[in-house]
Amino acid sequence: MPGVGMGEDTIAGAPGHPWRVLVAAALIMILFGSLYAWSIFLEPLQAALGATRTAVSTVFAFATISFAAAMLVAPLVFHRISASWIALAACMLGAGGLGLGGLGQSLLSLQVGYGVLFGVANGVGYSLALQVANQALPHRRGLATGVVVAAYALGTVVFTPIFQAGVEVGGPWTTFTGMAVLMAGAGALIWYPLRSVGRAARGAVGVGRIMGEFRSGRRLWLLWTGWLFGASAGLMTLGHAASLVSAYGGPVPAIAAGTALMAATNGCGRVAAGWLSDHFPVASILTMAAAIGAVSLLFLAFWPAPNTVYASLALVGLSYGLLAAGYPAAVAYLYGAHRVSVMFGVVFTAWGVAGLCAPVIAGAIVDRTGDYRLAVALAGASAVVSMLCNVALSRAKA
Repeated sequence: MPGVGMGEDTIAGAPGHPWRVLVAAALIMILFGSLYAWSIFLEPLQAALGATRTAVSTVFAFATISFAAAMLVAPLVFHRISASWIALAACMLGAGGLGLGGLGQSLLSLQVGYGVLFGVANGVGYSLALQVANQALPHRRGLATGVVVAAYALGTVVFTPIFQAGVEVGGPWTTFTGMAVLMAGAGALIWYPLRSVGRAARGAVGVGRIMGEFRSGRRLWLLWTGWLFGASAGLMTLGHAASLVSAYGGPVPAIAAGTALMAATNGCGRVAAGWLSDHFPVASILTMAAAIGAVSLLFLAFWPAPNTVYASLALVGLSYGLLAAGYPAAVAYLYGAHRVSVMFGVVFTAWGVAGLCAPVIAGAIVDRTGDYRLAVALAGASAVVSMLCNVALSRAKA
């Protein structure tokens, strides 16, 4: 199978009922994919708290950095604990964080509950889903990766209209609390089909070896940097999608449609990247994805209009989806399916840095300038840098 490079492909015992395991992994992703519907809460929370756009944007920023930190640390204990219990713990932690945010009704409770606890739960759930999916289908790694990361985007599509309706009927606090109850109940259901997996990893991880590869491996640095700038472009847009539609003249009833549209194309891109990575060089897919994002964002920056914003959101969603599935697929090909959660956890720290910076920078620019044009242009430039990194990745020898 084509890839940027071929790693070891030995799995010590794939779990029984592989498709059942894949469905359970996808359900985990759908639940936690609600994180990307955050922009629905941005303006209502700003009004409820009397806070600036920058201050409210810190909640999403905290969630992304917590997500990335958990992605890095969680795989280190996967060889000690059953996958089913890890999944249940992640859902309960996420429910607790959402409940704290909803019941606390303050910026601090949101930062701790949604930003830290729900963010950590996302990282544990995402890492676990990638690992068990790759073990379930070791010879269709691209497909397995594409399905589970697409399910994360599907979660945004599912929960965006639910959250919009919840905010309109009961307000943001009630909506957070209701989601907490749903996540706790779903966690109990997901526990059962993952029992056949046993432990999520087959042996302890050599942390020193991993960090040695990170220090000396040119390809790992290119993966990290390309994902940093590609994720920055996507997360800025995702974190402000509803507000972008509003800023560029979209009607109020269609504001949520911008977030849902971006989430839908995000999901399509993830499925497409999974299939493509089983048939074509992954670095070429990543280069194409970043180019799509760069062109669409720069077009929106220089020709803003209601129709333009919908087209741009759709294309940025597609670009981000291709990148989101393409990078873990590249890691699996380079380092082996048995190490995907560990090595992608290292690469994924780039996403955490992007999540910490990009939405907050965009919010600060809007607070200062009163519009999104400069923020969108910077996101487009970030996508260009990602594209250049991916071109270099396709030529890297080691």
